[in-house]
Amino acid sequence: MQNLRDFVRQTLLEAAGKMYWGVAGAGIVFVCPEEQKVFLQKRSSEVMGGAGQWAFPGGGIHPKGKEERKWVVPIPERHVLPDDSPEFYKQAKIEVAEECGSVPKHKVVDSYLYHDLGFKYRTFIATVTPKTKKAWHPEAEEESAWESTNDGWATLEQFGQLNLFFGFTPELITKVKKAMTKSTS
Repeated sequence: MQNLRDFVRQTLLEAAGKMYWGVAGAGIVFVCPEEQKVFLQKRSSEVMGGAGQWAFPGGGIHPKGKEERKWVVPIPERHVLPDDSPEFYKQAKIEVAEECGSVPKHKVVDSYLYHDLGFKYRTFIATVTPKTKKAWHPEAEEESAWESTNDGWATLEQFGQLNLFFGFTPELITKVKKAMTKSTS
């Protein structure tokens, strides 16, 4: 029965022309467990998905030598990244630098891998200290400034009430909340 569901899902998605920015993607959710806060950005109306929603810095991974563009799923097998590819973390840091101006000192404590017909998006969950949080002043590079309209640190309560980007799957939300409330002793 599962194979039939997968076949129907794939057929419907192909017919609908579901697209992603890149053949894969990566981002980082920064949390400060001592203050139980998470860094978020409000996506602008100009972005491909999640306009007006709160998200984390991240973006697409594009095949070397190919232009940046939207890709229809399924992703061609030759472009599908292995689940443990170092490209995910490399691109996640590039995206943070573009969207925030710098990458704060952090420690990756968990990650979540989303799969959809060859497209994979790895979200890293990273902790920062209160000192690092206070010293970090995110400001997007000029060419990326259009991607978000606001940013800041949300409390655990606010995080649960915001209109979150669809990339915050229930599994990822659970992992982020766990990282936000983890004891630092």
